[in-house]
Amino acid sequence: MLMSFLQSQPLMRPQVAEGGATNSGTSLSRDSAAEPSVTNWSSFTSAFSVFAQKILPTNLPGSAPDSGPAESHTFVNSLQRQAAENIKRFQRQGLRDFASAPVRAEESPEVEVEPNDYNNCTNQPNTVCGAQWLLLWTTAAYAPEQPTDEERKALRTFFTEFQDQCRDRSYAKTLETFGAPECSSRRQLMMWLCVGQNKFRNFTVPCRYQSLLDRWRHRDGYL
Repeated sequence: MLMSFLQSQPLMRPQVAEGGATNSGTSLSRDSAAEPSVTNWSSFTSAFSVFAQKILPTNLPGSAPDSGPAESHTFVNSLQRQAAENIKRFQRQGLRDFASAPVRAEESPEVEVEPNDYNNCTNQPNTVCGAQWLLLWTTAAYAPEQPTDEERKALRTFFTEFQDQCRDRSYAKTLETFGAPECSSRRQLMMWLCVGQNKFRNFTVPCRYQSLLDRWRHRDGYL
């Protein structure tokens, strides 16, 4: 459900240079940004499919240990529905805000700041950007503590190909500045997200692994 919704949206993708770094482009005016190019979703969709089938925990509350795929991935489906609903709910308001924003000169280095959705202390976002980061955080929190080579590759592709929907380009800037995450461990991935979010969303969340894990993995009751 999430994939079909996202694939229907024309989104902007960060330009990844050789070696994992990304090339930061010139700031776009409102008119030029209104028509972003449609990107190739094949690798992103494939990575999410692998992630959903092989990486998220299968023995979830309410499911027997030997339950079939449909039951074992109830949480994955719930995540997709929640993310899609959040994005749909905020998209119209976001587009209205975007349409009314003042036009910036293309050569201007300034970038419009995404409204802070108070996601410093809550897991309930109220903007498209917050819904996007909620999905990123939950994905990282439920990644294996020590991924196998196959899982690491799937996670790295997922986070590298993820389409940034934030007007402030906070996730794209994280990739551009810090490069793609190594995904060598759950801890490394969550620290990478925390540092990037604090820097480019002006958050002040302490980057303490156990605190982040308690917030994004344990607060919802799934262990």
